[in-house]
Amino acid sequence: METPINECTHCGSNEGYYIKQYAFGSIKQNFNFDGSEADNTEMYQHLNHKGGSVAYCSSCNKKIFNMSI
Repeated sequence: METPINECTHCGSNEGYYIKQYAFGSIKQNFNFDGSEADNTEMYQHLNHKGGSVAYCSSCNKKIFNMSI
């Protein structure tokens, strides 16, 4: 996705941006019988996600644009 800006309009940073998302549900963490952790690459696969419509500056944390562009 191309963004509508190349830097933060508040602080001028070009470090990037983040979106806030909320995750809810349950996870299943796998272990081997010797107590070591087993393959858990799909641990978070079944979580539900909500949000992510606003982009925030990674440096100053201010709102910089809406994701629905």
